[in-house]
Amino acid sequence: MLVNTTSNFSAVPAKRIPANLSNLFLTESQFNVFYGVNLFCCITACSLYILLVAVLIRQSGHFTGSRLLILHQLIIEILMVAIHWPIWIATVAEGQQQRGVVRSLSFCQHYFFFYIINLTAVHYGLLGMALNRFVAIVFPHHYRTLSSKHMVLILIVFSWAMGFFCDFYVYLGAEGGFFPHPPYGVCNFNHPGGMYALVTVFRTYLPLSLTGLLYLTLFTKITVVWYRQKKVIAERNQADDPKMRAFKRRALLARVLFVMTVIHCVSFNAVPFVMTVMPWLFASQLSRQWVRFIFFSGFLSPPLVFFAMNQDCRRGVRKLLRIGNSRVGKEAFSSGNGKSGKTDLTNASIKPTINDTRV
Repeated sequence: MLVNTTSNFSAVPAKRIPANLSNLFLTESQFNVFYGVNLFCCITACSLYILLVAVLIRQSGHFTGSRLLILHQLIIEILMVAIHWPIWIATVAEGQQQRGVVRSLSFCQHYFFFYIINLTAVHYGLLGMALNRFVAIVFPHHYRTLSSKHMVLILIVFSWAMGFFCDFYVYLGAEGGFFPHPPYGVCNFNHPGGMYALVTVFRTYLPLSLTGLLYLTLFTKITVVWYRQKKVIAERNQADDPKMRAFKRRALLARVLFVMTVIHCVSFNAVPFVMTVMPWLFASQLSRQWVRFIFFSGFLSPPLVFFAMNQDCRRGVRKLLRIGNSRVGKEAFSSGNGKSGKTDLTNASIKPTINDTRV
């Protein structure tokens, strides 16, 4: 064995890979491309997240429930791209240079537990934002109560608590705990057993499945309301109905979050999908590392989706960077108090029977 797994999770020195396994490493040219692409994407993701958070905080008004949920989601994803992604890159780089495992058992035992908690919080954070949009559009009359700061705080604490309780038994040493896997020493589960499959359902697949179900119901409601509004506009011969404009803005954030969630789901499931459908890809160290890159690259999607699909975010960036004379779009993350004269993007709800009602 390369590392003594009976050491009660004490720190152990880095172990070298035997010579007959040296072909498991990337070649120099493969590693240079891998390292350059990952480093560039990681720095780009960190920069975009910081820019988006700055635009969010710069907006005037109080932090409503929706804005707090979005800010929380951005922060936990910043942790993924600013801490966990660089640690993975550094682990592969150091292992490539030293031709061996570079992480101790003690490091993996503590670090990977925090990583799993963070990743679970990401999954349940997506569920929390989907639930917020679901209530805003399907049950608008209950939106103020269910999106209060108290309820949002409960959702945030719950997302982190699920990560802690799901894998605390592994942290205590069950199923071999967490282990630095050769050839590089990337931290992962040691010997996942039957309990691991059940925990994975609660950690990953349950929140993502519920998120998809909520968005499916939500967009069904949006489609029905959209059809009714268009019919009313046609009967009244109105080319530009104020209520329809408000409806479009209220549905915008739901579409943005839905696209962000879909990209997340694809990246999250890249590794298990390849391991199940195309396990032969993992015979190559190059393919294995690029599949893991797909997972981390999914965290590039939130800022890119917000900037691509939200014109007010782009205006906010131009104003923040002093580009042109664009006004900051307060409605992008406004509190919806009606002072700006525009519909709140994050805190608005759909009320088809009430003209331009702000919640």
